[in-house]
Amino acid sequence: MPKLTATYVIPFAAPVRVQVDESAVLEFKGDIEGFQFRIQINRPDHGATIKPAGALPVFFCQDFSVSISRDEEEVPAILPLEGGGRDLRARMTWFSSRIPEYRKVAQILVDRLIRYFKYVKRSPRQQLPYRTVTAFFNPTWSDDQGKDVEKAQIEISSIFYEYSGPSLLGEKTYSVGDATSLLAAITTGKPEATSAQEFLSDAQTSIYDGNFRRAILEMAIACEIGIKRSFFEEATAAGAAFEYLEDKSKINARAIDFLDGPAGEAFAESFKASHQDEYTCLDFLFRCRNKIAHRAIAEYRDDKGVLHMVDRPELNTWMAAVETLFIWLESKTGRIP
Repeated sequence: MPKLTATYVIPFAAPVRVQVDESAVLEFKGDIEGFQFRIQINRPDHGATIKPAGALPVFFCQDFSVSISRDEEEVPAILPLEGGGRDLRARMTWFSSRIPEYRKVAQILVDRLIRYFKYVKRSPRQQLPYRTVTAFFNPTWSDDQGKDVEKAQIEISSIFYEYSGPSLLGEKTYSVGDATSLLAAITTGKPEATSAQEFLSDAQTSIYDGNFRRAILEMAIACEIGIKRSFFEEATAAGAAFEYLEDKSKINARAIDFLDGPAGEAFAESFKASHQDEYTCLDFLFRCRNKIAHRAIAEYRDDKGVLHMVDRPELNTWMAAVETLFIWLESKTGRIP
């Protein structure tokens, strides 16, 4: 039975530090789910290297290769057609039934390698779950002699771009009418992002990366900062008094509790009353935040006691609710939360 090998070249989301001798081969082999694998971390050919005196050089590796092998039946031959050309049908069918199995094992190995660098070696900016548009498609196929094997088909992948609605997570589209504001931002460096905006942006990125627990924590922090900044300016007596009581653990109210009675007193309008659906979303967001903080689970119970596991559509709705809250706070205070 000949051996078939699929080799995938995978980029790291950000370079990882490797300190080894220049002649060392960063190669790892093993078995997994009926396959043999070989992983090689590729050192850069030039640059991206530090050579400290009296120590091994440090390489900043940007990609690695994953080879998946298994004994297979003989690959169907490519036959000539009577009128010219080649008959690829048998080979295409043969590969089509095997490609998903090889890809699945490659994705498992890549995920584990990335987890190692992210959590054990603490390499920053690594992404989990690891998602890339093209790296897992169209690998190089070879036989047990190392010769290329034509699979007789090309896989195509692309990104699905969302057009409109809350699924955009607050993302806005640049248009010609934005030229003046963009030029002003470039020339003046303003407006600068507030802390609440920074956390909200981080939450958006976490959602796109599939890290829902992190996204919920960041979204809740953004809300808390935005609400307290709007109700209690740091430079005011009220702000100083609130910070003092908060530091002394004398305030037990949730941040969103200020959006009802206190908002009515301060702004003559209760956000909870005027935006009931959005307030409910924020309430669920904070309930879920607490579950993550205490049990590391992205779930919450609604007012009827029904347990909900948070998914992407719900995060889309929560992000839209936070956007509505920030617009409302800015309309009441005259400043960005």
